[in-house]
Amino acid sequence: MFVPVSCTSCGKPFQVPEATLGQQTPCPWCKAVVVALPVSAPAAPPSTGASSEVLSLDDAEPNPPKPEAPRAPREPLRVSPRAVVAVVLGCVLAAGGTVAALRYGSGHIADSSWSAFAPADGSFAVDLPGAPAVEDVPANPPGSVGPGTRYSVSGWYSKTTVWVAHADLDPALAEKLKQDSDRVLSAGALRAERERERLRLGGTVTSEVGVRLNAAWGVELELTTPRGTAAVWLVLVDSGPKPRVYALGVEGKGATGKSAAARRLFNSFRPAQ
Repeated sequence: MFVPVSCTSCGKPFQVPEATLGQQTPCPWCKAVVVALPVSAPAAPPSTGASSEVLSLDDAEPNPPKPEAPRAPREPLRVSPRAVVAVVLGCVLAAGGTVAALRYGSGHIADSSWSAFAPADGSFAVDLPGAPAVEDVPANPPGSVGPGTRYSVSGWYSKTTVWVAHADLDPALAEKLKQDSDRVLSAGALRAERERERLRLGGTVTSEVGVRLNAAWGVELELTTPRGTAAVWLVLVDSGPKPRVYALGVEGKGATGKSAAARRLFNSFRPAQ
């Protein structure tokens, strides 16, 4: 008869003949020689494979993972119409501010700034970029030119000055000009006005070409000045109610005979006939 015993070395149960109880017996599991002592309950028959092991609470994972709570569905992002308008308005203002900063002092004059102008005596008409300031022009005896008037507009934003000036011709010179088919006398009067305008602007003439305006004629000048460049017309009108010499021009950054401001001024000028 076999009696169940327990190995005092590995603790696993096995069976021995009843006659060997209390004697030294090799453990069939760990091969240790131990005293065969009976156990209170019959041992399970040995298995053919590895023994089954029971995990204790100490062997369990100390912090088992908790199941994730279900996520609430995200609500769609809602943007108020006022926020959209504010963003769009901010972009527009930023773009407008950038353009305004880049054009400051560039010589650009907006088309909306120009309007027709004529003096009280109606002696000419021209487009000017604003209400002009009025000042007297002294006589220029070398050119047989009497006193006159200058109308000028200076833009603080464009840093550009636009002007139209006129001075009456000496009556005797005006009469002689009608017989001056070679325009020798006319050329002398224009040279005197050219020098006066150059000195007034403090510049240097870089270009000079002849111009015609119906029966009137004159020269177109380009100058470099301390404030940039200037494009100037000197026009001699020896017919009509008031024989005069006119000086009209634009001075500022990029002011040339082909600039938009100069072409607007020159093309709009109309002396009375």
